[in-house]
Amino acid sequence: MKNQILASPNSIIWHYLSGLRRNCQRCINEKNPDYQKEDAAQCVMLSVTIVDAFLNLYFQVFVNTEKYNHAKDKFDSDLKRKISIDQKIKEWPKLIFGNQIDLGQGSAQRFYTLKNKRNALVHFSSSFERLNISNIVLNGLADISQYTSLTPQDAIDAVAATEDFMREVFRVSGTSEENIPHEMHLWAGTVSVKDMLNPY
Repeated sequence: MKNQILASPNSIIWHYLSGLRRNCQRCINEKNPDYQKEDAAQCVMLSVTIVDAFLNLYFQVFVNTEKYNHAKDKFDSDLKRKISIDQKIKEWPKLIFGNQIDLGQGSAQRFYTLKNKRNALVHFSSSFERLNISNIVLNGLADISQYTSLTPQDAIDAVAATEDFMREVFRVSGTSEENIPHEMHLWAGTVSVKDMLNPY
């Protein structure tokens, strides 16, 4: 591969999260409501992509160590088959650590709410609506209410859900609460305000 540039696995997550936070801040500061929606949509979509990439990189670090290499063949096969983010979340913690993330509450539940919102935006298709205005009939219209309902709060929630879900992954790996801020610093590229205010 020409011009190969090597870096630590966490560096790409730093860059993605930095872009997400910057986009979120732009959305908050933006006065034009149309631009706010565009930026919020990008935050929602990027946030799920970041978690997907984080799962690939974080678990790969473990399966390439002696303690966890019992999971390496299955993990490598899953990556090659490009399994869904849902499968990764449900299967990899159990496979590698013998623990599972509780998907029914807390940060995992908030992340799934975010993912559903992202799916509604990314897998958008026209509902082919009909609108009658006086004697005019408009056919083939799309319901874009999911998009038009977006606000800067959705961008803020996307960043928070991403960071909170990362913390949940650290917990399931056996990281103690007092070390989670350090893991966030390592993997997220910065100590978040949440961790500074409530480190444990």
